[in-house]
Amino acid sequence: MKKLFLSSLFTILILSQVHHNIWYGFGPFGGSVYEISTNSRGNIATITNGGLSYFYYDWIHMYKTADFQHTAFLGTSDTLIARDADSLYWTADVNYHWRSISPLIKPVNGIKIRKSPQIKFFLWSDKTLFTFGWNGQNFQTTFPGKGNINDIFLNSDNSIIMATEEGVFKSTDDGISWSQLPLPEKNYFALAGDNIPPFKLAVIADDSNVVYLSSNNGASWVTTNNGLPQGAFELTDVDMNIYGQIFVGAKSGVYRTTNFGVNWGPFSDGLEYPDFGVMKVLKVNTVYCSDSRVYAGTDEGIFEKTNQSAFWNHIGPNNQQCLSLAKTPAMMDHLILGTPKGVKVNFYSWYVADNFGQNRFPINALILSSGGSYA
Repeated sequence: MKKLFLSSLFTILILSQVHHNIWYGFGPFGGSVYEISTNSRGNIATITNGGLSYFYYDWIHMYKTADFQHTAFLGTSDTLIARDADSLYWTADVNYHWRSISPLIKPVNGIKIRKSPQIKFFLWSDKTLFTFGWNGQNFQTTFPGKGNINDIFLNSDNSIIMATEEGVFKSTDDGISWSQLPLPEKNYFALAGDNIPPFKLAVIADDSNVVYLSSNNGASWVTTNNGLPQGAFELTDVDMNIYGQIFVGAKSGVYRTTNFGVNWGPFSDGLEYPDFGVMKVLKVNTVYCSDSRVYAGTDEGIFEKTNQSAFWNHIGPNNQQCLSLAKTPAMMDHLILGTPKGVKVNFYSWYVADNFGQNRFPINALILSSGGSYA
């Protein structure tokens, strides 16, 4: 008996050392998701209003990553890169341990990584581009002189496409010199590509609902918006997959084209919610494509859709604020949660317990009785 007790105590101590700073996602799957990255194993890393959340069979949230603001997997490997205000870090053991790659001169607005022929990081902040290798070797700071940098895309032919507040630019010498691509001078904030020769590109600006598409790495462009929501400031993000499908995130969900912009159609089945009896669609902050899946980051968590599925699937992460908590009698085994947006009930999965819509009242207290529940 004594031996069994000591063995159990040792196991508890070991587990507490390993897991003391980790929360596994239980739900409800809510919160704002702003950035998504995946690898070939199916792991998912997201930047949310609660920091970095990591999916590895289940959602893992570590309190020491709350300050991380950008993240990306190193190619298709398990190595995850992330940055906070001071440094760039990496982990290769499912988010358990982090090591510093390089200190940062100032906070950066994004990370892109080239894995071949050798690892090279591209980070940008305001009008500045930083490049360096693993462990910070060959750190270089360049000033393209093209306004504030909003996004970059790395092509497999080593060309770099850069979207800024003054236009879209291309470099073939690792960012030393830049040429402006034939597009109107606007504030372009998101771009994407398929990385398959002759290199398709898509870019959006903040003043219209137009998507600009190129089939030749930026040499020429077409404009398209047939079927997209009307009005300026509607579009939020753009991405494309290897099958030629292009997706844009919008304030009214996701839209897709399968014919290179000839027409677009809503792609939001499963993103709807009731708002005082009227069905609306969640705003999508970011879209991300892997080889076989599309991900949508919303203010209510992250959604996933495969090529075979008819609807978006709500998959996490767990960062919805919990204001109150209660549990029904054991026979029912329902967990009831009070959130800033109403009551949610867990019975194998999470369900909204009312029909008050997305702008429901915050539930600060829950009382259960044999005659019913009170919030």
